[in-house]
Amino acid sequence: MPESTPKVNGPSRPNGSLAVSQLAALERQIAIINEACSQIATCDDIGELKALDDRAAVLKVAAKRLDAGVALQNEATEKTLWVRHRMGELSRAIPKSPGKRTDKGPIRDARIGPQTKKEVLQDAGLSEDEAERNEAIAAIEPEVLTAAIEEVKASGRELASEPFVKAGMRLKGSGKATDTSPGRKRKRKATAAETQEEKLARGAVNWSHIYDEFLIVTGSIARIEGGIGKIALRWDAATLQRVIKTCELIATEFAGYHARLKEVQREVDPTAV
Repeated sequence: MPESTPKVNGPSRPNGSLAVSQLAALERQIAIINEACSQIATCDDIGELKALDDRAAVLKVAAKRLDAGVALQNEATEKTLWVRHRMGELSRAIPKSPGKRTDKGPIRDARIGPQTKKEVLQDAGLSEDEAERNEAIAAIEPEVLTAAIEEVKASGRELASEPFVKAGMRLKGSGKATDTSPGRKRKRKATAAETQEEKLARGAVNWSHIYDEFLIVTGSIARIEGGIGKIALRWDAATLQRVIKTCELIATEFAGYHARLKEVQREVDPTAV
């Protein structure tokens, strides 16, 4: 694999033959990354995966600066997601302190034995925060991750890793993190649709609370909405100012509802933006 990746100086797109040559170099590098990523499912070296992740991230930046189009950016981001998914699978299997491993998966890195998890991550060039984010992505079932990525690509939107990290964090928090042990695999007879149904059920619990609060607020507004124009004409300036302030507070409350609804939406659909 070549050691160099395309270097793009400056925020704007270059012109002429330079742009053409850089785009060609970018496409060649992405082809190399694609080939390397075809083997990540069997790669047990976190350091090697981290190097691949760094290269894919550089390629995404290069694609954006060269204005190479969303499709090329998404191709680099997709590789990043799968590399981080694999890194998360591996790092979550490492005991935090040296001793007997609790996982059954084959990790051929001999350093894991006598070292702590933190030390193994440091050797691979990963911080604990990065490992946690990778493990969040790894909490998403591969078939769900595949479907979500394909949906974003088909829509023409820009693919980003952050929604998947947030969705994975919620899955980890609810105890739904993916377990790749043989016991879990025997239980994995549920279909992808059933997995989605579980996620929708979790979202429905949050939706019910929000909807109840939403009715309280909108009910209060509905009682005054019809005649507010006529009433306002009889108010003095001070009263009108107080009512405007009240409306601003209500708008702030609705902004809070909007933010919470977006959180729930991302929990149900990690591709939501």
